[in-house]
Amino acid sequence: MNWLRVILDGLAVSLIFNVATALFFFIMPHAYAHMMPKEIKKAAEPYTKKELRSLELVIYSLFFGVVLWMIISAHNAGIRGLWNLFWTAYIEMLFVNFGDFLILDCWLMAVIRSNGRIAGTESCKAWEVKEYMKQAVPEHFLAWPLGICTAVGFVCAGIGVWLA
Repeated sequence: MNWLRVILDGLAVSLIFNVATALFFFIMPHAYAHMMPKEIKKAAEPYTKKELRSLELVIYSLFFGVVLWMIISAHNAGIRGLWNLFWTAYIEMLFVNFGDFLILDCWLMAVIRSNGRIAGTESCKAWEVKEYMKQAVPEHFLAWPLGICTAVGFVCAGIGVWLA
């Protein structure tokens, strides 16, 4: 496994995914309401199907692009073998996960709290750091490492073995 390549690819895909997601939030903040804690979801004005479709298109396209990048990069780096490919993709997805936590859940939420970006949710207690982190910490320190990163690792490894 090429550790320098894994770290640089992890940083690159994390920045691309999370900065693009943050930029889309500033364009269409209301679309993100359904991804927030329950209290914020309930307080926010109902989002339209167009907003939801736009968000899904952006998130799924970015996610697909990240996975494709990881597969092509590992192949071009000469990383071979199921477990080497798995751990490469797993670690790179951990970069995306922790970038999501730091960029979107910590920094971006601080910006949102101070600016009240999602109409109708300004007085929600769920915007408080402690309340918001009750959802973010389990998601990023349990669900992602055990679920999403593992699944992406196996998908990338399977495709990588097939390509080799």
